[in-house]
This record gives sequence, structure tokens and C-alpha cells, in this order.
Amino acid sequence: MTLLSQLTTSTQSSQTYNSSGLSAAAQKVLATAKATAAQSTSTSATTPAASTQSDVSISAEALAAAQAKDDNAKDFATLSSEVRATLNSQYAAQKTAGKTGTTPDLSSLSGRAVAAIALNRSGAFSRSEVMAAKAELRTRTQEEFAKSTMASGGGTAGIAAYSSQMVSLFDDMSDEEREARGWSDSTRANASAFVQKSTTPSLWEKLNSSDS
Repeated sequence: MTLLSQLTTSTQSSQTYNSSGLSAAAQKVLATAKATAAQSTSTSATTPAASTQSDVSISAEALAAAQAKDDNAKDFATLSSEVRATLNSQYAAQKTAGKTGTTPDLSSLSGRAVAAIALNRSGAFSRSEVMAAKAELRTRTQEEFAKSTMASGGGTAGIAAYSSQMVSLFDDMSDEEREARGWSDSTRANASAFVQKSTTPSLWEKLNSSDS
């Protein structure tokens, strides 16, 4: 499958993360921010000239990055077990709330955690959970593509912008998430080549530049 075909048919924009589903690393980021906010509030009470800010906003991207870094460092089997426990907790909460069915919410999981479900190497996940994980990864790819291309005005420039982003994502991504997304070394090579081609001046542009 060509890069352009992958870009147009595949489907991490910003996600909403809540503290109950975060890893220890993400919790640490949140705790640090809260401590900073508390210190700021205490200082403002005793020092008139100090800032009156009483809260610190943590972006979804920062929490997601902390979550991904933590999950990428784990043994994959261990991560799979943790994800299984997370889904079980979700289902228990849904049952307590009187909701029927077992629909997993994967929005707060890192890419590698979602890949653990999609690849199902442990055999611990149901067919419906595997399908939900694959759909989640397609959605993240679609949103990444849409966000990048729209920010660059669409067209060839937009695809080039996403291709550049894809190279960065690929380099930061775990082997498991690459596999679950269907990304290979050739995917990265094609993306890199597209970026280089789109930024290389054409012969016509070179002639016009020499005339000026």
C-alpha cells in the first residue's frame, strides 16, 4: 500500500484524560502541578505582590506523553495485564452505574496500551475488545491526519506536513503500536521521501530563481 493510500484510507488528536485511568508517571505530573498550585496559593496569601493563580492546568497532551513514556518502558506482558485490569474496572463501574453492556473506553490509554488489546498476544481480550482497539487506532490516525493537513491548508502541503509528523510519530512509537497500526520501515521511508520531494525545488522554480 502506498503512502498516499495509507494517508487517505487510514483513520492522537487531543484526548480527554482523567486521573483515575492514568499511570504512575502521569499521576506524578498531575501531583506536581497540584503542589505547584498549592504553593502559589500559599505565597499569594502572604505576599501581596505574588501571583494570585490558584490552579495549574495540565494539558491532555502532557498527560498523554507521561502515560506513553511510562507504558513504553514496561514489559509488554505486564502492560497487557494492567490493561486487562483497567478494562475490568471500567466494566465494574458501568455495572454499578446500572449500564448494560461492556463497551471499553480506550480514549485515555496510551498507543502501546491500545496495541496490547489489538494484538492480543496474551489472549486475555475478547474479539469485541480487539475490534474496538483496532478502531481506536484507526480513529487516532484519522484525527492526526486531519489535524495536521487542516493546519497546513490541505493539499500537497497538508500531506507533506502529515508525512513529516508521521516520521516523528514512528520514531517515538513502540514496536507494538507500529505493528498494530500496520506501519513498517517502508511506511517511514515513504513518508520521509514524500516530505523531501515536496520541499525540493522543481526545475521550473530553480529557473525562475536564477532569472530574478
